[in-house]
Amino acid sequence: MLMESGLEMQLNIINIYGRPNCQWCMSATTLLDIKGWHYTYHDMTRMEPYNAQKILNDSGMRSVPIVKVGDIYIGGFDQLKAYVHGKELENGLL
Repeated sequence: MLMESGLEMQLNIINIYGRPNCQWCMSATTLLDIKGWHYTYHDMTRMEPYNAQKILNDSGMRSVPIVKVGDIYIGGFDQLKAYVHGKELENGLL
């Protein structure tokens, strides 16, 4: 059983902002699917331009995917992979 402050707490707060045909966006969602983590995917091409630009500005990133955990933009695919690995270590899953 996982502690509430561990992995389960992270399940509903991951947002991935991406675009169609983006290899790294697909890798990010595939990683979370394989791990069984819940996330919300946002197609930036379907967003209002103002909202998409706000995400780019707020995250400081210029490419996708943009991964947000809670209120914090953690980066792209590499940072998501490191985050997942860290949470698994923290919860004794590795």
